[in-house]
Amino acid sequence: MGTMDTVTSGKYHFLAGGGETGELIRHYPWENTVLGAVDQWPQPLKTCIRIILTSGLPMFVWWGPDLISFYNDAGRILAGCKHPAGLGQPFRTVWKTLWERIGTQAEQALQNNVGTCNEALLFFTERNGHLQESYYTFSLSPIPGSNGVPEGILCTVSDETDHVVQARQMKTLQDLTTFNLNSRRIQDVYMNSLLALRENRHDFPFAVFYETDHDTHLKGYTADDLPEAAFPGAVALTDENFYWPVTEVLRSHQIVKVHQLREKPWQLPAGAWEQLPDQAVLIPVIHHFTNTLYGVLIAGINPYRQPDDAYLAFLRQVSDQLTATITSARTYVAHQLGDLFRQAPAAIMLLKGVDDIVEVANSRYHHLLQGLPAALYTCDKAGRILWFNQAAAALWGREPVIGYDMWCGSWKIFEPDGITPLPLDTCPMARALQQGVAVRDVEIVVERPDGTRRNVQPYPDPIFDEEGRVAGAVNMLIDITELKMAQAHMGRLAAIVESTDDAIISKTPEGIISSWNPAAEKLFGYTSEEVTGKPILILIPPDRTAEEKEIMDRLSKGVSIDHFETQRVTKDGRLIDISLTISPLKDAHGRFIGVSKIARDISEQKKLFSALQESEARYMQVAMEMEAIVAQRTRELTEANFYLEKSNKELEQFAFVTSHDLQEPLRKIHTFAGLLCEAVGPALDATSRMYVEKMMISARRMSQLIHDLLNFSRLNRTEDIFVQTDLNEVMAHVLNDFEVTISQKKALVTIDALPAIQAVPLQMNQLLYNLLGNALKFTAEDRTPEIRISSRVLPEHALKDYPELDRGRSYYEITVSDNGIGFNQVYEDKIFQIFQRLNNRTAYEGTGIGLALCNKIATNHKGCIRAVGQPGEGAVFNVVLPVM
Repeated sequence: MGTMDTVTSGKYHFLAGGGETGELIRHYPWENTVLGAVDQWPQPLKTCIRIILTSGLPMFVWWGPDLISFYNDAGRILAGCKHPAGLGQPFRTVWKTLWERIGTQAEQALQNNVGTCNEALLFFTERNGHLQESYYTFSLSPIPGSNGVPEGILCTVSDETDHVVQARQMKTLQDLTTFNLNSRRIQDVYMNSLLALRENRHDFPFAVFYETDHDTHLKGYTADDLPEAAFPGAVALTDENFYWPVTEVLRSHQIVKVHQLREKPWQLPAGAWEQLPDQAVLIPVIHHFTNTLYGVLIAGINPYRQPDDAYLAFLRQVSDQLTATITSARTYVAHQLGDLFRQAPAAIMLLKGVDDIVEVANSRYHHLLQGLPAALYTCDKAGRILWFNQAAAALWGREPVIGYDMWCGSWKIFEPDGITPLPLDTCPMARALQQGVAVRDVEIVVERPDGTRRNVQPYPDPIFDEEGRVAGAVNMLIDITELKMAQAHMGRLAAIVESTDDAIISKTPEGIISSWNPAAEKLFGYTSEEVTGKPILILIPPDRTAEEKEIMDRLSKGVSIDHFETQRVTKDGRLIDISLTISPLKDAHGRFIGVSKIARDISEQKKLFSALQESEARYMQVAMEMEAIVAQRTRELTEANFYLEKSNKELEQFAFVTSHDLQEPLRKIHTFAGLLCEAVGPALDATSRMYVEKMMISARRMSQLIHDLLNFSRLNRTEDIFVQTDLNEVMAHVLNDFEVTISQKKALVTIDALPAIQAVPLQMNQLLYNLLGNALKFTAEDRTPEIRISSRVLPEHALKDYPELDRGRSYYEITVSDNGIGFNQVYEDKIFQIFQRLNNRTAYEGTGIGLALCNKIATNHKGCIRAVGQPGEGAVFNVVLPVM
């Protein structure tokens, strides 16, 4: 054991606790450092070390001109590989990376005697065996020395990782919407979405989208510069040279992870990091309601984050938003194709009747009509279906009979509520033919033969002959199921913006407010109507207008601003402290089109931080005063303890001397009385012999009393060593001592297995000796003595019977029971008191010390003893001792 541990264990209470790091501080050879021995440390340093050792937050103390480092258990994650070597070393040289980030502020804190704060600094820390990105805020407070001049720094660290990552992910979801505001073609959706993902190079080092083509081929899209060998532009699903397990994703519709990318012959982009990604995920872009698979998104994984549940949930959100945007674009394309079809001459040809279908089949329009993604069909003027394309058959889930099925090829149709049936002769197509007008703004629910349903928007148009009479109709059925789901998804995103506690504001590049959520109204006091179209300067104090130009300059270069602390003005003129996260908004071509701001009120946080600093100052002052009082009391206790130890030693020496001096005349009395009996015994009358025998008995009793008293006094010695003690071996020795007595009394002694514990062996021998001797002494004359010695682990519920024990420990209960004369339970406490007896000395020998000695031994071992008796039936003694 080091010298520091010996010293601090009883003298320097400010170093107590602190877990592993506290233990390292107590063992550190400080006397070999510039700080010197612990007893030379200034009081402010001691106080701050006490603060960090008792704190659950990561905290550091840097002290003296060299800024010698201390930290607590929570700070080990920041220490990383510097732990434990960084303890006691100069901050500037050992923590070079950290010094480069906050060194300037640390020097300012020392020179100007003011606190500073560094918001959300990026560090790489080891978590769960992996190096991960972490963001920490460092609050530096100068520590005044005895003369009031700063001599050190107290650093409190808060983990901002979750907040930074969530804000980054929220911006990505916003970008996916912003970049696709004007996307009309499916291919534009692919590319614009990939451009949006490229804005977040931290979580998407690279991204590729593969569109499925008839489930046999893949067509790739990317906004990154990727090697063709890794990501071919077009590839067959059966190509064995294609590395990515897209087939597995298409089959399972689940996310698939790919590992060990760094071992591949091609090099992939690192994104925002210096380290190349080693993992990627393949995410199905699928409409979950209809099970329609649009394609597979392959994304590189942030090398400093593990693809845990939170990361995968974010990727699923990206997939869902991409699904919604693709669905919207497909619906738009279907509308455009429908308009084209209604203007084509093929529509007229299809209305001539069944015999003329061959004309269309052989015409140049056939491939166009059958390939349209929109469902199309025609009816004659009587409502008989004349023609339909494959998209219509797929939508209906069946192929109607040409010239026989009427009005619509659906199995069943319902009103938009999905409950009320809609007769076929009242469907939108029937209305168009019957009334001779186009039907719009109608929605129906189509049920297929397999029971699945689709939301459909029909567009029936009547076709007129040369005389203006209705000759038939053409109907385009737009499947809006995915669109409705997408609208619901977008509604949920909008609800998040509406319900969040953070104020979310967007503005134009010219600084004009364009959106304003309810949280902004609550924070600043303006309604959306009051501020929309107004300059953002209405929120900025006059002395801070320059901030806006600096912010816009950075944003125009594509740089986001995180956790920028500033002040803003509310409607009623109050200044509030806020933290801003500001991101540029860009269109699909990467042009800067506006700004998104997330504002969080940190007024209370500022007040709490200020109160914390004041509290720390008051605590340090009180702690310094308390340390002085404790030091004084410690000196007094040390002095008192010295004299107490001296007195105990003198008393022990006196006990030994007294024992020897008292035992010697008693031995002579006993010896000479015995010799007198032998020499003149026959000549003595009965009375004289009785006097001599009483004298010898009294001498023996006095000798035993002195022996027991000496044993009792020795129990207070502190030098007795606790060692692993097997009570079975101790019991064997005790049985050997009582072998003759047991035989004489014909006692039945049963001994169960006893435990091994940490104890003083001699005291365990005295304990069991006195308990067994007590049971053999107080036997009943009318029955064979039966004595049982057993043990058990004390159940937790039984601890309530022993309130003096520590509930946090485990205990053994050792029981000595007999069928002797017993005792009245009211005397339980009395029997453990020294010199207390319940029975006549003439009937039962004893000094009244044995059970008091047992009680003292149990207490010395952090345990206790209890007795339960019944007169005439026996007694039970329970000794409870710690397991360890």
